[in-house]
Amino acid sequence: MLLLEKISKFFIIAPLALLAGTVMILAFFYFSEQGRAVRPAASGITIENFSTHKAVYGSREKIEFRTDIRSVGRQTVKIEISGIKPGAYAYLNITQEAELEKGDNKLSFSALTPACTSGCGGVLPGNYNTDLKVNSATGELLGSAILKIELVSD
Repeated sequence: MLLLEKISKFFIIAPLALLAGTVMILAFFYFSEQGRAVRPAASGITIENFSTHKAVYGSREKIEFRTDIRSVGRQTVKIEISGIKPGAYAYLNITQEAELEKGDNKLSFSALTPACTSGCGGVLPGNYNTDLKVNSATGELLGSAILKIELVSD
């Protein structure tokens, strides 16, 4: 009887473990694609690209963001880009309204990176996330993406 109990437990636990592993692998690929939408947009927009012209920036350097958004129709959206958060405060904040046309929309934004030092004051060198959020005129989140950038000291 003991052998029968072990076999029945195996046939219950093994499929659950396989399912959990599959979900973890799918979640990794779904949420980790650099510069792409981290969730599908049932809202009528798709973030096709979120990028900068380079990956490494120095202190007080101009950073240029580019995002390509596909829209199923004309709509007004609010674009929010924030990042470089060594703590709770985001040193990079861009908010701008945009009028999306039906089809592909190419948008550009720029800002200065914060002062980056290896000692007191400013932000320490390192890798930081930059978040893109596209919200409707009523504030509903339509899509988002994450981009990693590296800050180096001068």
